[in-house]
Amino acid sequence: IGDGVIQITAGAAMDEMLKSYDRDEPGVTCGRISKLDAALGPIRRHHLIIAGGRPGMGKTSLAISYSLCAALNGHGVLFVTLEMSRTELMQRATADLLFDGRDGVPYEHIRDGRFRHTFDRQRVYRVARDIAQLPLHLVDASSMTIGRLRSIVRRTARRMHAAGQALELVCIDYLQLLRPDFRCSPYEAVSEVSRGLKSIAKENDLGVFALAQLSREVEKRENKRPLLSDLRDSGQI
Repeated sequence: IGDGVIQITAGAAMDEMLKSYDRDEPGVTCGRISKLDAALGPIRRHHLIIAGGRPGMGKTSLAISYSLCAALNGHGVLFVTLEMSRTELMQRATADLLFDGRDGVPYEHIRDGRFRHTFDRQRVYRVARDIAQLPLHLVDASSMTIGRLRSIVRRTARRMHAAGQALELVCIDYLQLLRPDFRCSPYEAVSEVSRGLKSIAKENDLGVFALAQLSREVEKRENKRPLLSDLRDSGQI
């Protein structure tokens, strides 16, 4: 029909679904956080995944670890940080990749640049070289509108395509720090941003993995297991 609107019969849509089984489109997986991969399955094109948690519960660590492993598996990733600086992210990423379950370089040593011995410093530099080769791009911003994010995603996708790569996943840290393109109430703002992220996933043929803050209501209950209603600011999330 035009303007991004497609009208087809249900039979044709079903035929597209069946043909997709014959294409090698496995989607994005981490491969390292097995419980998350089992819960989410592959993050496929057009998917919008929300990971909610209270401050200090490890949302950013989860997202950067997932992004690193996805990039190690060859998936093109754009990580947008609106809270931590890019230096803090790389410190966490380095500690993540150096941890092997038994030994590693402690995060605080990487953060402060104080290593136990020369071998630890050499390990950090080796990881830095490895990360530099990954199809992983970072956007470090203190504030951003959904329209600006849409432009950055399109530009990054073009750059990666020119380099023979494909942008398959965009990670957002975190949703409530994004702003709509117009002034509105907090509820309307988060609702508009949520719709905008889903639109970005569909328009650019990729998956979006967004972090979100939970309200403090979860802390008031005896059972601290989060509910969908605990997502802060908007039921639209």
